[in-house]
Amino acid sequence: MSDPQALLQRGRAAAERLMVDTCRIVRLGERGPMNPGTLKYDQPSATVYEGKCQVQVRTASFTAAESTAGERAIRVQTPEVKLPVTGSEGVAPGDIVEIIEAPNDTSLEGREFTVTGRHEKSFATARRLKVREGVSG
Repeated sequence: MSDPQALLQRGRAAAERLMVDTCRIVRLGERGPMNPGTLKYDQPSATVYEGKCQVQVRTASFTAAESTAGERAIRVQTPEVKLPVTGSEGVAPGDIVEIIEAPNDTSLEGREFTVTGRHEKSFATARRLKVREGVSG
């Protein structure tokens, strides 16, 4: 009989080997004073995670139900950012994910996502965050 904890650790190690990107996740604070240089309000932030990650954007195939909205064809995409389970416990919906480095697809670098859903489970090999592209607020 296999030891569940040993299997979990092997699964997490395998998942982390695919996390070759680097990201920073911040939580925005209260809106600060207006910046006279940018004419935008400063918004302080606190880093809740910085380290390895993996970005995956799944694209739904076109089907009759998904392919048109009025006269426009649409494509449904569901982005996900994967993090190591250990060390990323504090990430929450509303946090902002910035992709700092993505050696296998540099078009991801500098992209920002907003966390829309948490992910926890007893035997998770990775923390899979549901995100949407862009920053709200």
